[in-house]
Amino acid sequence: MEIIFIRHEQAEAGHADLPDRERRLSQKGQAQAQAAVVELVDYLQKADISPDPDPDLGQLGNSVESNVASQTPATVIWTSPALRAQETAQPIMEALKVATDLQDFIYSGEFSKLQAALAELPQSVATLLLVGHEPILSQWIEKLTGEAVKMKKGDRASVKLDKLDGQTLEGTYQGKI
Repeated sequence: MEIIFIRHEQAEAGHADLPDRERRLSQKGQAQAQAAVVELVDYLQKADISPDPDPDLGQLGNSVESNVASQTPATVIWTSPALRAQETAQPIMEALKVATDLQDFIYSGEFSKLQAALAELPQSVATLLLVGHEPILSQWIEKLTGEAVKMKKGDRASVKLDKLDGQTLEGTYQGKI
């Protein structure tokens, strides 16, 4: 399985009256999210990863187990519940016709929950698009691969999972997309 880690695009500045999870993308960030989709879809097509998954895949709010029902190669999108991450994922979801699953552990950075959720994904999942935040994404990439990667706003980095079992999660850093 390939995991494509995606850092959210440019967000509005935070302030005391606005909870962090409610920060939205700035106008520039919204434009960046739209433009990035073209590159991402092109990458998926060149990598021979089908951006046309089963239409029954992915219903908002479903569990990991029920999100993927098909045995054909599938693309799954997980995103942090923070609005800026959801807004970054929205154009991807529309382009690939795949619903996003909100995953609290992406916002909180709980690697053990990431590991458990990955272990629950069926073999039919070829690609996981994971939309989140710094420094969590960089930390997870380093835990998976041993590579120190800095994720700037809007960056996309590919990790190929080499080993995934109940206790071990290892991958190879494939580079930024």
